[in-house]
Amino acid sequence: YQDSHNAGVAVLQLAAPRGHRLVMQPHHATSDGRLQVFGVQWGGHHAALVNTYWPNAAAAQSAFLDDVLTPALGNLPPGQLLLTGDFNHVPDSALDRTRLPGGELKNSRRRQEHALAARLLAVLDACGHACVDSFRTLHATSPGFSHIRHSNAARLDRWYVAAGVQGYVQSCKVLPTPHQDHLPVLLAVTPREASPRRRTQARAFRARCD
Repeated sequence: YQDSHNAGVAVLQLAAPRGHRLVMQPHHATSDGRLQVFGVQWGGHHAALVNTYWPNAAAAQSAFLDDVLTPALGNLPPGQLLLTGDFNHVPDSALDRTRLPGGELKNSRRRQEHALAARLLAVLDACGHACVDSFRTLHATSPGFSHIRHSNAARLDRWYVAAGVQGYVQSCKVLPTPHQDHLPVLLAVTPREASPRRRTQARAFRARCD
């Protein structure tokens, strides 16, 4: 998503390991580019990849969840969901943001963020897509900041992975990238069909493109 004032989110899939054919099929996209849905088949996985670029304002974020994302999730069969993007809010200010200028962890806006993040998980569950925050599941206390400015940082860019897929996640990490305010978050998933001795990784990452 990009106009003269805003940049959006790209999901890039790195070369798939040999022996596993990758099929990506676009299913749906909003006219403003804030939501894109792809079908992904690889290594025994049949997943829906949902890429999102959330608004900044609280009211617009709530409307995006209710009017855009929820209907899109409702049209997908329950199962192997990968939800990613620039969420422009965080689940937990204590872990996912630097402190406010006065040293506080929370203010009214941050409390709204926490409520929105909790509501997102509830919507996912209600639509049959129970997901976990992949990075936080693997890194319970690491900040994992993906949006960094001179005075603050936050973990705005995330992967929510279906509970049935998380067991195949090899890693989820933030990659250092110079000259960008948003850093790529790399998700590596192992195939369902490989034997334990031949497990290889399929690597995909999403990045904010400026």
